[in-house]
Amino acid sequence: MAAVKYGTIGIRLRGEWEAPVQYELLNLVTFDGSSYVVHTKPPVGTLPTDMNYWQVSAQGTSKATTTTPGTVMPDGITTEVKANGAMSVKTATQITPGAVKGSESINVQEDGRMDLNTEFTESDDLDNILPNEEFPIMLGKISRAIKETIRMSQITKPKSIRLDCDSFGLLDAPAGKLFIDLISKSKGYDLTNAAVSGQTLFDAWGKITSEISLPSPYDIHFINLGFNDVRRWGDVEGIASDVAARMVQLVKYLRLKNIVKHNDESIVYSGTWLEAPNIDGSILGEAKYTGTQSASATFNFTGSNLSIGTFALKEVGTNGTIEITIDGTVVKTITPSKWEGRSVYGATVLEVTGLSDSAHTCVFKKIDASANNIYFDWYGVPSDNPPTVIINGITKMLSASYTNPVFDPFVHGSAAAIADTNKVVRSNLAWNFDEKVIFIDQSDYDPDDNYLVSADSIHPNDFGHSWIADNVLKRI
Repeated sequence: MAAVKYGTIGIRLRGEWEAPVQYELLNLVTFDGSSYVVHTKPPVGTLPTDMNYWQVSAQGTSKATTTTPGTVMPDGITTEVKANGAMSVKTATQITPGAVKGSESINVQEDGRMDLNTEFTESDDLDNILPNEEFPIMLGKISRAIKETIRMSQITKPKSIRLDCDSFGLLDAPAGKLFIDLISKSKGYDLTNAAVSGQTLFDAWGKITSEISLPSPYDIHFINLGFNDVRRWGDVEGIASDVAARMVQLVKYLRLKNIVKHNDESIVYSGTWLEAPNIDGSILGEAKYTGTQSASATFNFTGSNLSIGTFALKEVGTNGTIEITIDGTVVKTITPSKWEGRSVYGATVLEVTGLSDSAHTCVFKKIDASANNIYFDWYGVPSDNPPTVIINGITKMLSASYTNPVFDPFVHGSAAAIADTNKVVRSNLAWNFDEKVIFIDQSDYDPDDNYLVSADSIHPNDFGHSWIADNVLKRI
C-alpha cells in the first residue's frame, strides 16, 4: 500500500528564531524571551512578532532598553549575581570600573549629577602641596600662591610714566640729568619723554588729545607747569582761572575710559545746531552750539558715570541753560557761570555720577527761551582705574627776568602771579579729584640761587633739576 503524506500534525520545536530559515506550519521558535508558533507559512525572514503568520505560544519578558522596562542581565564587569540570586554592583577601583560615591571633594546632587567641591580657605602662608593632600587644603595653598604671584608681578613690573607737558625747555638740559629722568630712575619708572621744549599748558591740550588714545596706556602722567604758562599772561586778569580750568579739563580727559567727539554720527541732534570754529580748548578746535530752545543732542553710553565737555562764555548773560536727562529722568540743570578767565571760552566738564553700571540714554538740551547759546564738544565715560596724574607746580624765574626787555613781549609775569596761579590750580585739583591726582608745590624753588640756574639765567642746571626732582619724590 502506498504511503500517504499527511503533513505536520504536531508542534515541531525549532529553537531560537533565525532570519534565513524557512519556517513551516506549527513550527515553534523562541524570540526575545517569548515563544511563537506558525499558523500560516511565513516568508523567509518574517519576525515572530508578525501576527499575520505567527501566534504567541508563551509570553515572556522582553529585554530592557533605555526607554522600556524588561529583563536585565549582569554584565559581569560592573554588576554580578551572587549565589543567593541577589544582584550587586561592584565598587570601582583605580583600574577597574564600578560604582563610586561622593566625598568631601566630590558632591553628588539629588539628580545624581556629580560636581567638584571647590570650597576652601586660603592658606595663611606659602607652602608646598603634599602627596595625597586633602583637596580643600590643596586649593587653599594654590590660591595663596596665585595671590602672591600677582602681588609680586605688580611690584616688579615697572610703571610707565609719560611726560605730557613741559615748560623747562628740557632739550637745553643734559640728557639723563633732567628732573623727570631723575624721578623715573629713582622710582624705577619706564619713561616716555614726549615733552616738547618750551611747550605750555595751553598748547598741550591739542597735543595730548591727538597722541594719547583712551583709556590711557600709561600708569602715570606727568605735567610740568613752567613759568612759560604765566610769563606771557601773568598780570592779565583771569590767567589763574584759565590755567586751573585747562588743567582740570586735561586731567579729566586723561582719566576717561573713552571719548566721543561732537561730530560722531552716533549722536542725534534735533533743532538747529551750528559749528563754532576756533574754540580754544575744544577737542577738534571747534564745537557744536545752539541758541534754540529745546534743541538737543541724544546719545547712548554704558557706565555708572558720565562726563560732558562744554563751554562757558566770558560775557555776562551769554550762557544758556543746559538740562541733562538720563533714561528719561532729569539729573542736572545748569546755567554755566560767567567765565572769569582770560580767553573768550572757558572749557567746562559737566559730570553725572552714581548711575547703574549699564547702558543709558542721555539727552543734552537747551531749555531756556533766551537766545543765549549752549555748547557741546564731547562726552566720555571715566575709567574705573584711571592713571595717576602728577602736576608739577610752577617755579619762579630769576627776579630780573620778569622785567628784562630781552624777553619782550613776555614781561607780564611776576612771583606773585605765579604763587596765585599755583594756589588756584591746587585748590581746583583738590576740589575735583581723588588722591590719584597729585599737585607738587615748587614755591620754595629759588632760581636766584646761582647754584640752581643754568648759564641762560632761565632754565635749571643739574643742581636745579636735582632740587626739583627731590621735591617731587617727597610726595610720590
